[in-house]
Amino acid sequence: MNVKISGKSQAISKTTHFIGDLRKELFPTKSATIVMVALMLSACVTGNQSILGFGTEVSQVSNLIYKVEVNGFATQSIEEVRDIALLQASEKTIESGYSRFRIIGGDGFKKVRRTLQAGPIPLPIANEPQGNITVKFLGEDEASDADTYDAAREVQRLSVLIDSEQS
Repeated sequence: MNVKISGKSQAISKTTHFIGDLRKELFPTKSATIVMVALMLSACVTGNQSILGFGTEVSQVSNLIYKVEVNGFATQSIEEVRDIALLQASEKTIESGYSRFRIIGGDGFKKVRRTLQAGPIPLPIANEPQGNITVKFLGEDEASDADTYDAAREVQRLSVLIDSEQS
């Protein structure tokens, strides 16, 4: 039922239609709307977050070379995020049947300012650490040097370190 009380009800009706149209444009399905709301709410959660960071990804670049990317929580330091990357690289090295790896590249680690676009002005949300390293698995015949990591030793060292950071 559409009862016209005054010009205000017409303005409210237009605003309601505008908001509905905007929602349909941004989130064409109910599923997309639900997912987006869940993501926005999960960004606010500060309780039991994984110490392994907001997101880690290990991807194969070539036969023995992998890239490890980590996006941390705002509460984590750059050093913690780097340690997470080293732990991921160590675990992937062992999983692939190798015992050592060397960092051969990457963009390093830094704090990245996250913003939320709410209208014409972006609102700062947090400074989150992120970065990546590129590693190469080493065969037994390849020489060790200062840049060589023993994967099992790193898993042991970093697991203890990360456990102490959790408590």
